[in-house]
Amino acid sequence: MFDIVWYLFSALAVFTIVGSIYEVIRRKRLVEDIGKRKEKYYLKKEFHIVEDNRKYVLTYYLLKPEWYKKIKSGKDTTPGFDIDTAYIDFAIVSLTDIKENLTVEHFIYCYKLWQELKDEDLALLEQIKGNNISEENYSILKDDLNERLKEKNC
Repeated sequence: MFDIVWYLFSALAVFTIVGSIYEVIRRKRLVEDIGKRKEKYYLKKEFHIVEDNRKYVLTYYLLKPEWYKKIKSGKDTTPGFDIDTAYIDFAIVSLTDIKENLTVEHFIYCYKLWQELKDEDLALLEQIKGNNISEENYSILKDDLNERLKEKNC
């Protein structure tokens, strides 16, 4: 009788450990995949801009609601899961110089949505959702891009 109980207890322990390991691996793969394959996980809008004889692409990304629900922090999520998903980009606006193939981005991480958003983050999120970046944020992106161009050419 003792042997059967010991066997069942051991099997349960092994099953629990293997299940936990599988869950960690699955979660890590999801986080990596979201970072690599934006077209699957994000709503995307692109706008081509010609300014000062240069061609730019302004791109807005917003994490699809069904994927945000899967990574959203909650009562039933583990601290490990919350740490892994905290720095996934929820919303991104990027500016790319086509000729130089350089990109700069402004983004809002998922963890910022788990608390009250600061005014500037809320404004940026609304601009990304509306595909209408403010002149101020656009000029910041453009200044960052120009700075990266200078670094590249030095």
